[in-house]
Amino acid sequence: MEHSCRSIGGLFKRSQERMKLKLIKRDNSESKPRFELTALIDVIFILVLFFAVSTSFQQERKGLNLTLPTAVSVEKPKESITISIDRNQRIYWNGTRVGQGHIATRVQEAIAQNPKQQIVLQADKSTPYVRIISVLDAIRSSGCSNVMLEAEKT
Repeated sequence: MEHSCRSIGGLFKRSQERMKLKLIKRDNSESKPRFELTALIDVIFILVLFFAVSTSFQQERKGLNLTLPTAVSVEKPKESITISIDRNQRIYWNGTRVGQGHIATRVQEAIAQNPKQQIVLQADKSTPYVRIISVLDAIRSSGCSNVMLEAEKT
């Protein structure tokens, strides 16, 4: 009986020693540093999503950078043609300089393509009122009644 107990005890001790060696080996093999990319990929995805959404809300401005007059109620224009008058009284059609005589023909062409075409008239606040009225008159005499005057909100 004693002999069998010793052999079982010896087997138990040997198996414990083997397990310690395996555990030590396992610990050494897993102690190498690992980079977890899951969190990094999540952050990069969120940044890409943020920039994609934020840039889609920006609208392309076709007019000039003018010092606009201010108003209390300001409406955002839809898809429109922008006619600008700078402080030197030069006229621009979507950022391209044109003469006042060409405004009527361009408005007629735009109305022929889209009868509900909206035109935004923006003028520097130092532009004489007479010049603004003459351009507005050219737009309306060409058949466009959907004209907005642009201003900055106060």
